[in-house]
Amino acid sequence: MKLNSVGISDFTCPVRIREKNGSLQQTVATIRLQAEMPRQSRKSCVSVF
Repeated sequence: MKLNSVGISDFTCPVRIREKNGSLQQTVATIRLQAEMPRQSRKSCVSVF
């Protein structure tokens, strides 16, 4: 198995944003994070997948 990058997708998190007038806006962020893996760090356990 060839791993070039690792990450998380569809992670949701509640977020509160303060406006200039001091009030709060509430929303939900959907986050996707991805990072490249250096060759020396590419170890995987196929049984986990």
